[in-house]
Amino acid sequence: MAWAHEIATLAPLTLAYNKLVLNGSRADDATIDAEFSRVWASEDVKEAARARAEKRPPVFQGR
Repeated sequence: MAWAHEIATLAPLTLAYNKLVLNGSRADDATIDAEFSRVWASEDVKEAARARAEKRPPVFQGR
């Protein structure tokens, strides 16, 4: 349960991307590249950077 709770606090878009990569046999390189670009342009990445700079836990919205 502790591990599940920790995973639940992570950025949902990043988790989805990691799942896509780990199940890579079902996705082509173009799909993986497009998803990578989408994740890195997301509000969650900006929130992670702000939270780190402010020394607080991030609040991810999945956007």
